[in-house]
Amino acid sequence: MGPSGLVALAVLVVGFPLQGIMVKLMINQRFKGVKITDSRSRLTQEVLGGIRLIKIYAWVSENCKSGGDESHNGYL
Repeated sequence: MGPSGLVALAVLVVGFPLQGIMVKLMINQRFKGVKITDSRSRLTQEVLGGIRLIKIYAWVSENCKSGGDESHNGYL
């Protein structure tokens, strides 16, 4: 093994632990991002559920005004 082989071996020996440290940092950052995304997703679902409820209530109220109370019993 010549001098260039020794340099390549040294790069590999130094590179493996460095790569492990970088992977750990990336995994930790990914977990933080997942927590933020999860909380944002939950909030979005809650808001959309509220909007759906308001739309259904408005739709049922309109049908009760125009039709009759028999359609109202099935929804509320």
